[in-house]
Amino acid sequence: MESRSTRYRLRKRANGLVIRENLDDSDVSDDAEPPEAFRFRPDPEVEELQHQDVYNNIHGSPNQQYDNDGVVPAGDEEAQDVGDVVGNLRDPNHDIVENYVAGDDDVEGVANNIEGDLNYDIIDNLVPGGEDADVNNPECNLNLPNNGIVENLCAQEAEGDDEDSDVSLNSEASSESEQENAFTDDDDDDGYNDYEAQAGQPPLQDHFNDDRPLYPNAQVTLRESVIAIVTFALTHHLTGFYEDLQFRFNRVKKNPNNIEDLYDGNIYKENFQSGFLSNPNNISFMWYTDGVSTFNISNKFSIWPLYLVVNELSYKKRVKKENIILAGLWFGKKKPKANTFLQPFHTKMVDFYQNGHIFNRPDGHPILVKGVVLCGTCDMPAKSTFLRIKQFNGFYSCPRCLQRGEQYAGTTVHVYSYDPNAPLRSNDSVEEHGKVAIASGFACYGVKGISLLYRMVSNLVRSTGIDSMHGIFSGQGKALLHYWFSSDHKDSDFSLHHLVDNVNARLKQFKVPSFLNKFPQSVSDLSSWKSLDFKVWLLCYSIPVLSGLMSDLYLDHHMLLVSGVFILSQQSISPEQINQASVLLSKYVSEFETLYDLRFMGINVHQLTHLAQCVEDLGPLWVYSCYFMEDLNGKICKFIHGTSHVGVQIASATTKVQQLECLISSLNHVSPAHSFCNRVHKLGQNFKVAEVISPGIHVVGKFSHLLVPPRQLLLDCLNIQGGHCQLFSRLWLKGTLYVSESYTRAEKRQSSHVQFTLDDTSSVGSIKYFIRWSNCHCTTLCYCQPGFYLCVIQVYKRIAWRAHMHPDNLAFSYMHAVRDTADLVIVPVSSLQSLCFYLSVTDGIDTHQYIIQRVNNLEVE
Repeated sequence: MESRSTRYRLRKRANGLVIRENLDDSDVSDDAEPPEAFRFRPDPEVEELQHQDVYNNIHGSPNQQYDNDGVVPAGDEEAQDVGDVVGNLRDPNHDIVENYVAGDDDVEGVANNIEGDLNYDIIDNLVPGGEDADVNNPECNLNLPNNGIVENLCAQEAEGDDEDSDVSLNSEASSESEQENAFTDDDDDDGYNDYEAQAGQPPLQDHFNDDRPLYPNAQVTLRESVIAIVTFALTHHLTGFYEDLQFRFNRVKKNPNNIEDLYDGNIYKENFQSGFLSNPNNISFMWYTDGVSTFNISNKFSIWPLYLVVNELSYKKRVKKENIILAGLWFGKKKPKANTFLQPFHTKMVDFYQNGHIFNRPDGHPILVKGVVLCGTCDMPAKSTFLRIKQFNGFYSCPRCLQRGEQYAGTTVHVYSYDPNAPLRSNDSVEEHGKVAIASGFACYGVKGISLLYRMVSNLVRSTGIDSMHGIFSGQGKALLHYWFSSDHKDSDFSLHHLVDNVNARLKQFKVPSFLNKFPQSVSDLSSWKSLDFKVWLLCYSIPVLSGLMSDLYLDHHMLLVSGVFILSQQSISPEQINQASVLLSKYVSEFETLYDLRFMGINVHQLTHLAQCVEDLGPLWVYSCYFMEDLNGKICKFIHGTSHVGVQIASATTKVQQLECLISSLNHVSPAHSFCNRVHKLGQNFKVAEVISPGIHVVGKFSHLLVPPRQLLLDCLNIQGGHCQLFSRLWLKGTLYVSESYTRAEKRQSSHVQFTLDDTSSVGSIKYFIRWSNCHCTTLCYCQPGFYLCVIQVYKRIAWRAHMHPDNLAFSYMHAVRDTADLVIVPVSSLQSLCFYLSVTDGIDTHQYIIQRVNNLEVE
């Protein structure tokens, strides 16, 4: 039985032709290694020369430079691709049939319409990535029925699947003959054959035609729709918040030498020093894309939005859904053809970079704004598609280095042993390897071609972030939970399968603070965990829960990972801390093979060695985490209400959402309409505000009489005598709800434990209650005098714990082992720094208490 996972397979036709069918969207073999002539350094692995006979039988005797190169094993009915350029030049007609990727009937049509001998130039024009390809050259049409090479090279399924096509709102592609072939997708589906058939129109003559209607009878063309999506979004946004775009110049850093945002990374600095981003009118973008399945009737149908994040906004504003630009959309059964999808986006961004666009500032003054794509982020499968590199289960699949990796013995699992000397990829090497891949038909050092992203960013390797959501928390964090608690590994030294009930019992005791929307989940059912669950587990729960259950050897090793990730996720990271994190994570990876097994050292473990460099280039891990983007993907599916014109539905709904907040803001703020829209749009908080202390600080709930005012405490701590004290239980402070112990209705949450400032020193404790003090002698609730807002806090004392005795220099400044005291203090509410987790773990007769600060106060959890 033929395997559909193979890159190419041989099929015997009735007319005797042997046809090679492309079953993937790559222009090179994904499983083979580059021929010796194209290798830049010796490959340490021994070549598998025993498969040379398979190669010769299928392709004939190749050129001399390939005689000694091995090929990847193939089945009896399968053959490995050795390149569209170098193979089968002895038989031009056969070469055309091989490189023609289409349905069965179309292949016969081509075979029957080939006339005479063909020179190699024409063959190159038919080969994706040929040196002189010109889709408009009539000499290349070869009397084909539809008179169009590009259309006839569309990437339909080998079995003739014509039920659904992939359509992109970015389906515009360059028809210029000088377009470099290294940027060509080998089997790009024009995606419009289905639409043309339904509309009763003849097949398209040129799939680069962008003046056709966006959909049947539409009043807007494809070209206009692409321009509208990007230009309107930019115009709508930039006109409205010009002042917000100056954040990079106006921000106040905690430490001038630390990395605290994207602007402090090397990539932004390089573009700033070049003069482009030092211009206050210019902006930069971070791209993101990922596939999301939709329509319950078919899991095969997916959409791929292309988002742009405006880097010059403050983090909390740049991640708001109304400030994120939907720059493109691909939808269909198959994943996008990267360069086809990116081509119109690339064209518009080049124009935006070179010529800019005139926008009006709020004062009416016109300014010229230019923009550049600076960086990007996505998960590993999307990186493979859009960077045009091998999937994570292939050789040389790391986007940042040239470590080859290996197939674990007897399996298809690709692993990376620890190699501190693995050479890093460079921007130039990616281009060189891409050109070699196109010329040879082999993925060269994992590179299968050159992505158009290479032309849009200053450095493709360093500007692509390592996503902590997929790589660390849902990746390595999830894998560790499986190793420890799954019955699959119950006989391993690291297994905690026999302690699952103990772990679940500890997790069940925990209450979460108000800023967290997720409650602890059972480790027995990891399928119900979301990515946020894995993040909170790794950074907050894992060490307190595993202490006393896991052996010291494995717990100390796990603490290396937690400490390293914490350091790189802070709001402010010093150069010394980055070096510290690099050492900790490198040690974690180096010891992983001994403690676990080489089989478990996949790409997620390997990428930990690159995290520190990624932070130096792009800023802290939260800058390019995919958490807020994944939330957008979930929301965008709700915009779809039918299977027709999906792209138009999404584009229309997205535009309305982006305008919604501005429209609400334009309403009279005291009108019922404004209140209603706020409730529907959830811009306001779902609680009653008793008093506004200052912008962003509110008394929540009701005031009540304080029967026994803390007179002595007021005198000792603040030197306050007399006055009137009123009690309240909840405080809204800078986006976080603080709830004192006096509030008795919170059963599943615990939002009283805080970090606060006392005598210029950071302390931790639990809020007993809040006080409104006023300089009056009223005996009832009153507002006759201005109030001073205070909180009474029970102080907790930090104590030494395992992190302080670890053999390595760990960083756990956010996690404190504590014991409560009888000491009470009273401080202004402005002294509150952050709301914390409180964990109490019972180990036999002993109870261990932990107060854990948020790793940073920026990410929305």
